Formats: sequence, C-alpha cells, structure tokens
Amino acid sequence: MMQQVMPNPGFGTFRLEGDTLKQSIHAALEAGYRHIDTAQFYGNEAEVGAAIHDSDVHRSDIFLTTKVWFDNLEPATLKASVDESLQKLGTGYVDLLLIHWPSPNDDVPMADYLTALKEVKAEGKARHIGISNFTCDQGGRGDQYSG
Repeated sequence: MMQQVMPNPGFGTFRLEGDTLKQSIHAALEAGYRHIDTAQFYGNEAEVGAAIHDSDVHRSDIFLTTKVWFDNLEPATLKASVDESLQKLGTGYVDLLLIHWPSPNDDVPMADYLTALKEVKAEGKARHIGISNFTCDQGGRGDQYSG
C-alpha cells in the first residue's frame, strides 16, 4: 500500500461559512492547497463538502481532515457523529480524523474514545486518526491506542 503524505500547508475553515467559505476553498484549491481542515464544532462540514464537490479538484486528490467534538466522545455517540460528519461532507471517508479536545475532566475515559476512534478507522471511515489539543502527558497516555 502506498503511504499517503499529508499535504502541507493545510487550509483551515474555522469561522468560514456561506459564499466566503466556498470562494475561499476554491481559491485555496486553485492556489495548490490539497489539505482542507474542518471540524464538527465549526458547523460548516456540509458547506465544506459542497465546496469540494463543486471544485475542479477530484476528492481523491484532497486530503480532508475533520475533528470529533468533545461532547461526542462516548463511543456510540462518537461513531454516530462520524457517520453524520461523513454524510455532511458527502464522502465515505476522511483522510484524517482527530479527537478535537480531550474529554473534560476525563468524563469519558480516554481508552474508550481512542478505542472507538481506532474502530472507526478499521471500518474504513478514516484513513488516519489522531488527537489535537492534548497535553504532552495526555498524548503519551494514548500511545497504546495509536492507529
């Protein structure tokens, strides 16, 4: 299997919506960006998906990242939220699926949501998985669950 490299830099869509989002994504793709970043929390996954679909760049040439919000970390909720994200994005998979923030006060055990994240990857819904906004200590605790 050919190893996929994450294109750098990525184009972030935080706080973008409507025509501004669509025009920005199209301009980014025309400028050569191939990594588009969104998140459940941004509230724009459907618009990001539509902009990618309407672009001249094929989906397979775009490295698409989204992130699971911390109120969706209970395993069944995480899996349902990923399905919802994929539906909104109009794609069967994302290239990178991240846990956006760790569970506040460890309300959901890290082992539970990292295991669910790994299962989502095994189902082919994410090519790569990871974490963001974790401390070094928190990130180190997740080593045994890396996918």
